[in-house]
Amino acid sequence: RNDAPIPFLPAGKGEDRFIGVQPSTEQRARLQMIRNTNMAKNQTGNAIVAKHKRWLRSFAQTVQKAKLDHMESKLVSDARAAAFRDKQSTLRKQAVSTAFQDSPVPAQEVAQATKRSKVKEAPKPKWAMTADEADIAEEDEL
Repeated sequence: RNDAPIPFLPAGKGEDRFIGVQPSTEQRARLQMIRNTNMAKNQTGNAIVAKHKRWLRSFAQTVQKAKLDHMESKLVSDARAAAFRDKQSTLRKQAVSTAFQDSPVPAQEVAQATKRSKVKEAPKPKWAMTADEADIAEEDEL
């Protein structure tokens, strides 16, 4: 980069464009220094933006990597859960088939016995019974 002031070229194309007194060299040097400082400020602003863009890019890569790691761990855990379910299902089927083969009781009776029986309802308290219900309950107790 050249710090020397740029030559003054007035507007126009012909020989008459150099008519009159040219601006002083000091004035041109001062303007060139102002231009240089403005360009330096603009370049540091661009450097800050460029640094921020680099940080954004690296942050986006970090977020994307974290998402991929999460998806991989989810796939692994889903595969483990599916394998566990299959293994347990196989073990249950084996246990049920061996239990039915050894028992002399028909499978239909075993199925009925394994069903949950309804919970027996507690008797209605006497204060909540009608007179007829109370008489029936007393007869059942005797």
